[in-house]
Amino acid sequence: MNNLIMEQFRVDNCGMLNNIIITLGITQQYYVYNNNYLNPQFAIGQHYRDTCTVPQIQTIYNTNGSNLIQTQIQILSTQQQIFNLSYSIQNILNNDYEENIQQNNLTFSGLEIIPITHECPSDLDNTNYWGVINVKLWIDDQEISFYYISICDKNFVPEKFDYSYLIIIICGTMIVYVFARFGRIRSFRLYIMRNENSSIQNYYNFQQKQLFQGLYLSWKYFIIYLLIASLCFLLAQIEDRIETYILVSISWILNVFFIIECFDTKRTFRIEFCFGIKLGDILGFAFGSMPTIFYFVNYQNWIINDVICILNLGAFFKLFKITSFKDALTLYIPFLVFSLCTSIYIYLANQNGWYKYIFDFVSNIMSLQAPLIHYTHTRRCAILEFNSFFLPGLMIAYTNRYAINQTIYVYFVIYMIGLIGGQLAWLTTTFIKNFINLPSLFFTLIPASSASIFLSYIRNEQNQFWAGRYYDAELLDPFKQKQLQQSNSNTELVKVEDQTQIQLDESIFAGLKI
Repeated sequence: MNNLIMEQFRVDNCGMLNNIIITLGITQQYYVYNNNYLNPQFAIGQHYRDTCTVPQIQTIYNTNGSNLIQTQIQILSTQQQIFNLSYSIQNILNNDYEENIQQNNLTFSGLEIIPITHECPSDLDNTNYWGVINVKLWIDDQEISFYYISICDKNFVPEKFDYSYLIIIICGTMIVYVFARFGRIRSFRLYIMRNENSSIQNYYNFQQKQLFQGLYLSWKYFIIYLLIASLCFLLAQIEDRIETYILVSISWILNVFFIIECFDTKRTFRIEFCFGIKLGDILGFAFGSMPTIFYFVNYQNWIINDVICILNLGAFFKLFKITSFKDALTLYIPFLVFSLCTSIYIYLANQNGWYKYIFDFVSNIMSLQAPLIHYTHTRRCAILEFNSFFLPGLMIAYTNRYAINQTIYVYFVIYMIGLIGGQLAWLTTTFIKNFINLPSLFFTLIPASSASIFLSYIRNEQNQFWAGRYYDAELLDPFKQKQLQQSNSNTELVKVEDQTQIQLDESIFAGLKI
């Protein structure tokens, strides 16, 4: 807990309670209040109410083998004087863990013990096995408030299924369907020389400079991803939440870029000012910066988190492309292995009590989140990581371009069904307790890719679909093809100026000039 949060929970009573010590527990006692300071392990803080991070507060387990949780609060005064005391103890969660104790107009001198006993139900579930207990003490009209988690059974395993996952899956699939089909970069015209051995470039012998329409991904970009993820994880060990600031900075750039792209679709926003700056650029910078500002102002609110993640997805689909099914597989295989290793690590972390730290680390802007209907002491939100949608979306974008140019939509349908069906199949595994949750990528990528491999072999399309050897107009010739389509829709192939002479209409070939 950093110094800022420590200072936030300082109880300043002008020295009135300097000689009061408060502890919690019977056999093992925890210091709650001492020397006018509240132990941060007993303070929820603003982040718990606004974000998806789990409460980092002290947990009291039932270890006596019965259905009764018994603990106690000890108030010790080092001064020989009489204090007035009132207190209330209640569960602040809206669940079935009932705890509500109040007592007023007491007095004590030296030592006061407040016993707390809770009777747990015999049939435990997600709604009654735990509670967040808020204790409020009024000592001579000075209030001290602290929190702790009370759990009926340390060995109880909460159900992992929650309908909030279904909401994320449906919304995420719709977002991918929209964004993956609009990957053309419009806001700037950057000509580059393609040095990669791209399959479409070799097949059509495109060696001249081309308009930049994104980076072509393959297995080597997994190495870059792994290095960035490792760097963020290591920095998180050195400085608390520094990885969040790095990701937010990158996301701010991506958000501004994507909003500018959205404005650039309308001619009204292409009005140029000085130095080639357009109206859409100014509005894009302003609106694209708002989510980042609100993210910090609202202390990383989960709604702002989702807005940033959605804008990141839109920017990624514009900036990153795959040009063949072969490149997609070389990218998918290492990601599947990495995701499996990560799932095993998280499972072991949960078994060994590290889960809160891991959950807090991955609960950032590179994930879609929604509060659980019945959240637990280790999970407050349903979370699906960024790659659960982006990696399948890469093939959806590729198959969409393939369908447009080859008029073959079967692969696009396969990957769309694979995304929604695979996510739902993954969701069913959350019903299984004490089970390592396989990454959702195993359910979305493997069946769809296997079906595509089999179908492309049966249809004898290895050359086009597998190697990407077809004319990909969106990547190789994005705007000239659009001009040609507009020309064909508005003009005829020939025009007759008189009855004796037929002349080709040169306007329809304007988009073909280099």
